[in-house]
Amino acid sequence: MIEKKLRDKIEELIARAPGIANVTVMERTIDWEADGEAWVTEAVNAVELAVPDAFNAYRKRMVELAPIVKAFGTPLPERIPRIASLLRSQASDQCPLSGVKQTSK
Repeated sequence: MIEKKLRDKIEELIARAPGIANVTVMERTIDWEADGEAWVTEAVNAVELAVPDAFNAYRKRMVELAPIVKAFGTPLPERIPRIASLLRSQASDQCPLSGVKQTSK
């Protein structure tokens, strides 16, 4: 079960995701990239706190999605929605989030 403070943080991350991911190419500044990478770091931290087991599927998937590899990594606008979806799924498996639109699988 995820404690309330962590659940609130995950909800906040999910809510912020579209505002970071859905920007035009002209809005993709150094500040935008820094904010996006900070968001990814916050999301990784939330999953690590919520799921202490390093062998858990959510933890392992987060490790795959999170890295910054400029030449071959998934671009930020694609990583953020994927990570937000992972957060939604992980949180709903442990404790349904209040106010977060659940997507059907």
